[in-house]
Amino acid sequence: MAAVDTKTDQKTDPKTEQLEILRGHLEAGGARRLIGYIQSVLSPEERRALYSVARLVFDGQQAAEKDWDDLILIAKTGIEDALRQAENARAKGEADLAKKCLDAANMLAYNLAADLCECWPGDEIPRERRHLETGLRVASQAVVWRNELGKPPERRAMAYWAVGMHHLSLGNRIEALGAW
Repeated sequence: MAAVDTKTDQKTDPKTEQLEILRGHLEAGGARRLIGYIQSVLSPEERRALYSVARLVFDGQQAAEKDWDDLILIAKTGIEDALRQAENARAKGEADLAKKCLDAANMLAYNLAADLCECWPGDEIPRERRHLETGLRVASQAVVWRNELGKPPERRAMAYWAVGMHHLSLGNRIEALGAW
């Protein structure tokens, strides 16, 4: 349900509202504060949603503001949380929930890999080798998870694209071609 802004009497998009809260935590105390806020949310489903939105706090940031290490820390923490949720669901015999949680980890991994690619028009923010290596690792994990989840070929191809882009940026041309 969307909140109502009493000053303008218009509905506020919940995703925009969440994004502003997350941005405030990032600005006030960095990635660890933002993660602490998300982890304080008791509902596992809400945490998965917040981690998904959290990457958007970095959209539009310029080179002086964008911190790839913060983005990586937030995404990897979200992936770990989703994987723990998947394991807990499996232990309880909740296969559908386990699959949903694994898919959340998959999407966080793919989005992190895509964000770390050096191919986006207008994105001149430099990546260090370690950022590209992280992108390659999470893209490769997304390939594995997408196969495990039975994703259609076009979804698997997206993950292979990210693997190829990171190999290319790392100077591994043969591996990039193999991924594509």
